[in-house]
Amino acid sequence: MIEEEALVIRVEADQVWVGKPRQSACAACKTPCATAGVADYLEQGKPDLARLAVSSPIEVRVGDRVVLGIEEGAIVKGSFAIYLLPLLGLLAGALLGQTLGDAFATPADPAAASGGLAGLAATLAFLKFSRLSSRNTPRPVVLRKLG
Repeated sequence: MIEEEALVIRVEADQVWVGKPRQSACAACKTPCATAGVADYLEQGKPDLARLAVSSPIEVRVGDRVVLGIEEGAIVKGSFAIYLLPLLGLLAGALLGQTLGDAFATPADPAAASGGLAGLAATLAFLKFSRLSSRNTPRPVVLRKLG
């Protein structure tokens, strides 16, 4: 179980809205650099809290600090669907495109590039309409309140 602290910002009948302060990847580093400047520029106008709707088996009120939890398997499954499958689709499409290009005596590079883009597009379409990326995947839940 992966756990993270959050703040309850709204309570509704069937769900709880929690917020977590946004933090850039280089927030721990206090050295000014170009990356930090770009991160500051991109964060302008965004809300200070990242908001998320979660279910809560315990009673919470606005302002409570809580611990959220999500199963590691859900993270692994999501990472697989978002990163690995599109990459495999791209590679399979490129190989198929190159093979078809060789079979029909067309230049291999444009055929491989077109096949790769077609494989990537097909994989993304598959993910959009399949259960792998459905909204029914495990969502974070409130595990407990913090003092």
